[in-house]
Amino acid sequence: MKLAAIAIAIVLTSSLPVFAQSEQTDKTAKTVLQVMKIEAAWGRAVLQHDAKAFDRILSDKYIGTSSSGETRNKTETLNRLKSAEDHFDSFTSCDFDLHIDGNKVTVTGHVAATLRIKDQIKESCFSYTRVYERQKRRWLVVSSQTSHLTAPCCTKTLKDPLTLRSMVRFMN
Repeated sequence: MKLAAIAIAIVLTSSLPVFAQSEQTDKTAKTVLQVMKIEAAWGRAVLQHDAKAFDRILSDKYIGTSSSGETRNKTETLNRLKSAEDHFDSFTSCDFDLHIDGNKVTVTGHVAATLRIKDQIKESCFSYTRVYERQKRRWLVVSSQTSHLTAPCCTKTLKDPLTLRSMVRFMN
């Protein structure tokens, strides 16, 4: 009887890392999905000049640096969005990568955009970095930085789009 109890204890103890790893993978997948939904909402908010969406996405301690080097807090960003004469006709994200570190997620990527300034249309590419922080059970953007690229971006098309499972595998 004692030998059976020891055997069961050994089996249970040796299987704990598998359960822990599975739980961590599920948590990582959930985080990736939540952040990518916010990334998609960011793109929609840019196209629609949606200050209410940005108010939900940005942390109160948000600081952003534009491609022209201007630094703005959340209030300044929302005011700029509401008063902007320019707007994006298209805004396509690509080549993104995520790095998860506890309650922080860093997303990097590129954006191909068509910007309309008064009657002029300009095609541009940007690289970006956004840092998310988990606050009050939600992921919020605490900082972002955008840089203008001189080379074209987002020109590759994927034959097989990345699935959530392959993204999680790629990150681990």
